[in-house]
Amino acid sequence: MRADLTFMRDRFKSVNDFYQKQGLHAQPSKIRIETPLQNGVGQYRFDLTKVIDNNREVGLNRNDLFIPNFFGVLLGLQNIQKPSSELLTAYPILSDGTTNKGFPFGFTNSDIEAFYNGKFTWQIGQTMLFDSFPTENFKNVPETQPIMISDGTDMISAGVKPEWNILDNLVALAPQILVAGTQNHLISVNFDASGLTFPVTAQYKANLVFYMDGYLVKNGTEFYNNNPYQNAIGTWN
Repeated sequence: MRADLTFMRDRFKSVNDFYQKQGLHAQPSKIRIETPLQNGVGQYRFDLTKVIDNNREVGLNRNDLFIPNFFGVLLGLQNIQKPSSELLTAYPILSDGTTNKGFPFGFTNSDIEAFYNGKFTWQIGQTMLFDSFPTENFKNVPETQPIMISDGTDMISAGVKPEWNILDNLVALAPQILVAGTQNHLISVNFDASGLTFPVTAQYKANLVFYMDGYLVKNGTEFYNNNPYQNAIGTWN
């Protein structure tokens, strides 16, 4: 979904107007949590407080507040030797790994399509925000596909990849949600995976990646008295 700058600006202003009086400021940021795909497994949880040892992922510190504008669960294709070059996609990239047609790496079967027939759940404390949000919403196949040209005897890749903009591949959150590090967040996806496998090209691994784009207020949960968000932290607002 393309970014609506008006709603993003209004959401920023509503939060920043309070916190700037406390000497704090909302800043553009992200939350990104990865979990590896496993054959036959269709239940995955994303832990916002996990210990992170890389620069790809971003969690949430206990004293911080995050206000998401967009969210989604993406597929990640990661070179085991070069994990920092992980490729994010909003649809399954298929590859036989042996030719130069299309992508040189990807899933070697289409079982991962089952992910797009599942549900996303999100519970904060005792409040259920999403009980069965359809994962179909996370799939976005770009209009421009890898371009193939003829080398005289065969069709080969021209080296042109599909268009990609992270916000075009996330879902807008119409209601304002406040994600506080002081709350317990149960975020997961569930889909039928019995008998399914998720093989990828040799030397690669596949991840599910929970991603949120929004505003971060460092130490935003520390100001509780007279905070208009004190009862809404981690719930609908």
